[in-house]
Amino acid sequence: MAKLRRPHVVPAGYQRNFANGEQIRLVEKATLTDRLVGVRDNFVASHFLRVIINGLPSDSAEDAFARVENLVLPAVKLLRPFEERSESQDIALKATIAMLWSRSFSHELIVQRVREEVLAEFRENMPENRRAHQVFRRQHGRGAQAGDMESLVEDLTAQLARERLHAVQGMMRHHGQALERFRPLHVSLYRPIRGAEFVTSDNPVLLAGTNHLLHVGAHNRLALDDASFIFLPISRFVGACLTRDAEGDVELDRMTMIRLNQAMWRNAVSRIACHPDADWRTACNLPPS
Repeated sequence: MAKLRRPHVVPAGYQRNFANGEQIRLVEKATLTDRLVGVRDNFVASHFLRVIINGLPSDSAEDAFARVENLVLPAVKLLRPFEERSESQDIALKATIAMLWSRSFSHELIVQRVREEVLAEFRENMPENRRAHQVFRRQHGRGAQAGDMESLVEDLTAQLARERLHAVQGMMRHHGQALERFRPLHVSLYRPIRGAEFVTSDNPVLLAGTNHLLHVGAHNRLALDDASFIFLPISRFVGACLTRDAEGDVELDRMTMIRLNQAMWRNAVSRIACHPDADWRTACNLPPS
């Protein structure tokens, strides 16, 4: 039996930039409760990148993303605002953002939504689909009766969810497409005002329709190509933004920091994370407990 693997949807190496050693504070959006967890146990999902091909499990996608992590995260960790950086560091940052956007809980929700829409259309058209009836007759040696075609769609739905080939292939494909989209963009690094710091989340790449940060999140139907603001908190004290025009590095005032952390809160699927000593309620402008 294949060994159970629990890949990090958000890499532990990235989370350590917000942690105290191996400990990070995890906050539940639904309950406004928090607890300390180890970065190795945070933002993980069993079989998230595992696919079943001809009945056999494959972790090749997880291995491919792990190679990307090992190449880019060490370079990104060294980025500092207002310091000289190399082209290879900018490329590493763009690859990191592409990876965190495509391999995400948010992306999973998008794929699930698209699959449900396609299957709903398939289910609606199935009774009139001659090819589907021909396939059913070949497989079962008889014509389809009431309920047979609906069962066929349900079996297909279950198979897609179980084998995950479509979902994982989508992540791999979208990683390449995002990286190509990012190539011509400029990198601006952000430094927070003294006393402020960034939070991150289970969906750390922030897409916004405008830099007003009102409409955010791929899971809120904002497509990558429609985003004019693409932001990633690199660590507690460094953020990065991809821009069409070269804007240079920026020190952010307290209000802008609050807006970014609020947007990160809204962008999260269900959880944010921060340094154990961080005041996450103040950082995200949330009411006191």
